[in-house]
Amino acid sequence: MHKKRLLYTILALCHLVLFTTNTFSQNRVDAEYKATDKVGLTLSGGGAKGIAYIGLLKKIDSLGIRVSFITGTSMGGIIGGLYAAGYSGKQLEDIVRHIDWDRVLSNTTPLSKVNIEEKSEYGSYLLELPLKKGMPTFPDAAIEGQYLSQILNDFTFPVRDFNDFSKLSIPLRIATSDLVNGGTIFQQHGSLPLAIRATMSIPGVFSNVTIDGRLLVDGGVDRNYPVGEVRRMGANFVIGGYTGFHLLNAEQMNSPFSQLMQAFSFGSLSDIKTQIANTDLLVDYTDLLQNYSAADFNKYKEILRIGEIAADKYLPKLKQVADAQKAMNMPVIRPSLPISTAITVKYNFVTDKNEPIEDNNELEQLQQNWVLQPGKAYSSDEISAAVEKIYGSRRYTKVYYTFNTTAEGLEMNIHVKQAAKGYFKAAVHYDTEQSAGIVLNYTLYDLLLKSSRLLATVDATERLKVRVDYYKFLTKSNKVWIRANTEYRNLKSNDVLLSLLSTSDLNTSPPDYFNFDFKSSLSLGYSLSHSALVEAGLGYDAEKVYKSKSLASAILGLTPKNTIYRHNNKIFYVRLVQNTFSSKYYPVKGNSFEAEFRFFFNNRSKFTKSSDSGAISINQYLNPNSNLYTPNGLPGNVSRILFKDEVAIPINRHLTIRTSAFAGVITSSNFGAASGGYFYLNNYFKLGGVEQLLTSPTINFPGLKQSELPVRSLSVLNIAAQFSPVKRFYVTPTFSYGAEGNGYNVTANLFNRKSNFKGYGLHLGYMSIIGPVDLAVDKAEVYNIRFPLRTYLSFGYKF
Repeated sequence: MHKKRLLYTILALCHLVLFTTNTFSQNRVDAEYKATDKVGLTLSGGGAKGIAYIGLLKKIDSLGIRVSFITGTSMGGIIGGLYAAGYSGKQLEDIVRHIDWDRVLSNTTPLSKVNIEEKSEYGSYLLELPLKKGMPTFPDAAIEGQYLSQILNDFTFPVRDFNDFSKLSIPLRIATSDLVNGGTIFQQHGSLPLAIRATMSIPGVFSNVTIDGRLLVDGGVDRNYPVGEVRRMGANFVIGGYTGFHLLNAEQMNSPFSQLMQAFSFGSLSDIKTQIANTDLLVDYTDLLQNYSAADFNKYKEILRIGEIAADKYLPKLKQVADAQKAMNMPVIRPSLPISTAITVKYNFVTDKNEPIEDNNELEQLQQNWVLQPGKAYSSDEISAAVEKIYGSRRYTKVYYTFNTTAEGLEMNIHVKQAAKGYFKAAVHYDTEQSAGIVLNYTLYDLLLKSSRLLATVDATERLKVRVDYYKFLTKSNKVWIRANTEYRNLKSNDVLLSLLSTSDLNTSPPDYFNFDFKSSLSLGYSLSHSALVEAGLGYDAEKVYKSKSLASAILGLTPKNTIYRHNNKIFYVRLVQNTFSSKYYPVKGNSFEAEFRFFFNNRSKFTKSSDSGAISINQYLNPNSNLYTPNGLPGNVSRILFKDEVAIPINRHLTIRTSAFAGVITSSNFGAASGGYFYLNNYFKLGGVEQLLTSPTINFPGLKQSELPVRSLSVLNIAAQFSPVKRFYVTPTFSYGAEGNGYNVTANLFNRKSNFKGYGLHLGYMSIIGPVDLAVDKAEVYNIRFPLRTYLSFGYKF
């Protein structure tokens, strides 16, 4: 009995102690969190590390904490700005997971977004520098941020008519820095996406932004953690998200950029200490994110997870804030994105500095290419497509839009930043067939004539190549143009017949034969759509085959005594081209289609006897009157028609199936498509090669060197499984099957073993900083002849 009383007494004392402790604790909490009716949220800058804030926002949402004001800088401005607009923490997480961060952090755009007349040049160079007074100069910033502006416009589209940030779901202010006069400028009205874009304009990395006549950059230059401003907005309790900052040591300051950033950081670091002291509940990510940099956007999954961990760590304190608000009977307001139904009543074209466009010709061109009509409702996707059409012309380095509300209604301002009048471009390349080279290009706009474009390209290598194109656009919409083209190529010949006739052995190196090709043409083109064109033209072609071991003569092609074949002709051609591939190299979706008719006339040729060991056989191959051809003699006028279609079908994010089909035939006015008749060398289809950008009439075929097998009538099917285990790396097993046709019947011998071709191999590819790197191991069997196993290595952007 006494034991029971003693036990009850102990329990009562424990209960009293616990009650007293809890009461004291509750009183302390009430004192600390009493004034929480106006909670302010401040999120610091931090680049990729700022993605961690989403974990905090998700906890705020789940607890029902009512946030009354938000301020943010840089990444904190992006996350905070979208949260203020009405996105929930979970929605922001979904956004982060689906953004193409590689594209955000580059100046690239999918090939499918580039206008058809620009596709052949886009993405072909390692270096592109704007010209000023004819000299190459560095661009204003590493990244213009076209895609970044586009996605910010898309995500803020539902609140496009909210020009006063205090009217958003949560009143907002975003910190930016005045690059000219210094000091922090808080954005609280105008275009929300433009304000967000300004706050993350890291000097030298992202291009700056002009708002209200001020040149603005990342707010972190002056105020990386703007707690004071959220206090001035009316917050009596501040929850802060802070990703940390530290000065670099001497070893870490190993680049001009790191030293520059260090110099800018001293003032900001002193300010941060003041702002932290003014924070009631600081959610500090510094330690958890110490192994991550501001550029680690590709590690967003890990940072999201860390954000959740950090939020859990502060959950008890966040819950106290929620409990204090509930004790005040404050209603819980969940994030909700308002959906504006405002319709644009007027479109204005202005510069990126929001100034009127003074060139009437340019203004008229923009208006003609803008497909949206005032007074009609459009989705953000439709507006983005219209923006991409103008940006795809490559006459502008940035195209974006803002809205402003007037007495007449909602107006859209389309801002364009004009590209330089010229560019210097360069690339390096190497392959095991044609040696190494440096590609140099000058692109000049409006040279001699308005609405024109000159492209002059030289491949400075042992295998010299030169190409000059001059476009004159005839309409304001740039849909119609005249193109003058001249090309010169001097390449080592891979013609298998020259090899066999010289050595009779595929494993023995033949004498060095070279192909000289010169082409010039004048054509009229019409852009059928963003991704398709039709072109017709007249031209002149000249070719010759010569033998030489002299490097100088190989480059210049000046070896008349060793030239064994000459031919030139005039040409009329019509071609239809369509291209929706996602990228020039390793496309994961889209297709490319080409149909072409060429008529070769006014042919002139000359044949000189060769003096090498295979002279007799080679002379027979090149001579139309030899006993190799039945009927004998020249073909007269020649017609060639071809169809080529390539398709990339994505199976999942790692696997793409790529297929292609080719069919073509050549005929002559003297003997039609007879299989035994003679044709000039430039009439033939050329089978062979594993390069990704071979142009007709060369057809890819594994196991054969580029343009190795001349064929007059054929059909070819290719299939490849492009597997990407990690980003930028590709493993592609490939198989090709085809056959020489019987005259006009291009598929006649597909199942005739004596006339068909088979090729297969494994290709390894990597999209490196200097361009695509490809290693191919292939084997082919043609006309029952088994070619040796071949290895091909290539890197860099080709001519």
